[in-house]
Amino acid sequence: MIVNKKIIEELKKLALKAKENDEVPISAIIAKKDKIIFSAYNTCHKSNNPLNHAEMIVINNALKKTKKKFLDEFDIYTSLEPCALCASAISFSRIKRLYFCAYDIKFGAITNGAKIFNKKNSMFRPKIMGGIEEKFFSQLLKDFFKLKR
Repeated sequence: MIVNKKIIEELKKLALKAKENDEVPISAIIAKKDKIIFSAYNTCHKSNNPLNHAEMIVINNALKKTKKKFLDEFDIYTSLEPCALCASAISFSRIKRLYFCAYDIKFGAITNGAKIFNKKNSMFRPKIMGGIEEKFFSQLLKDFFKLKR
């Protein structure tokens, strides 16, 4: 799997924008080949909705924009290992490839925690690549939470 560096740079910009807006600096992008279809960052605090994870926002908007039931021709890039909610949404929407940056030991559900795609009853398992630019994204999250405590 080849990582699109331009998309990773866009993930960085979005995560930084989330931080500026006092949101947890997590971002996500849905892409088809090298074209960004939809991008977002977490808006849980602003919207007062704990389900407004970046991954959920981009999946919902990509489905609306494409008017498709499944996103099997698309990839998702996320700045953090998806949680169980987002991993399940990725599976149910049949996204082809998942690229994530920082590992999430606490709430991640891909290589940590629930390991959603390792279950026998997993709806669909995308191709997965993790740890992309991990140092940058991990530090961004650590710095954000350090300011909050």
